[in-house]
Amino acid sequence: MEALKRQGKRVDLIEDDKRNAKARDLIGQQQGLAGVQVFKYIRLTELIPQLLEMLDAGSFSIRAGVDLSYLKRGSQELLFEYIKKNSVQRLDNEKASVLRKTNNDSGLTEETISEIMKKKPDSKSRSISFKRTELLKFFPSSMSNEEIIQKIYMLLESIKL
Repeated sequence: MEALKRQGKRVDLIEDDKRNAKARDLIGQQQGLAGVQVFKYIRLTELIPQLLEMLDAGSFSIRAGVDLSYLKRGSQELLFEYIKKNSVQRLDNEKASVLRKTNNDSGLTEETISEIMKKKPDSKSRSISFKRTELLKFFPSSMSNEEIIQKIYMLLESIKL
């Protein structure tokens, strides 16, 4: 990808749709992937080997791995030690995201990692989504998304669980 970025180009010879394409998009097209997915895979190379092995074993998702890849090497090592010491089986996306957001110039501390990892997920922050195609089994296709949402709320209010 770096070679493609630095490559000199004669724009008069390139097809119009490829002139403004990013290197990751070109590689993605060749491999049958989205450009964003190529970026994520490249970003994962910033993980320490131990965390990369955990990713391969399914201990956390690619999304969580990308978040963890932004941690400094020392913070990643502290996190791995915490995971190993506390026998953490699965690291969820939310905690990985919080670890990334909490990361600062000096990195994470053992205490910060411990606090984040021990915190229970906030049930209020979780969301539920439905695919429009699933909802169209119950609503006419002429209804807008907003109308469907309003109708769902109205129906839920009427049954008051």
